[in-house]
Amino acid sequence: VIVNVVDFGMDLKEAIAAPKFCSRVAYKELRMEEGYPEETLAALKALGHKIKLYSPLNLYFGGINAVMVQEDGTMIGVGSLRRQGAAGAVN
Repeated sequence: VIVNVVDFGMDLKEAIAAPKFCSRVAYKELRMEEGYPEETLAALKALGHKIKLYSPLNLYFGGINAVMVQEDGTMIGVGSLRRQGAAGAVN
């Protein structure tokens, strides 16, 4: 989520809703939610990665609730779409 906000310029809601992935040496595969561009999947496969796809918003990838403080000091809270999440802030 942080990479999507900082590096890809997504807002917090977009970043939390974006497909997730998990990479662990023990798995010997990339576990990814459906929703990544086909070009991305093809490039990873060309590099030798094995990919296991999961349905969108799969509970396997956990949930995230976050609050982001914007430059003007206002706060945005977003709850997980995978769970019954909520986010809030007290100023």
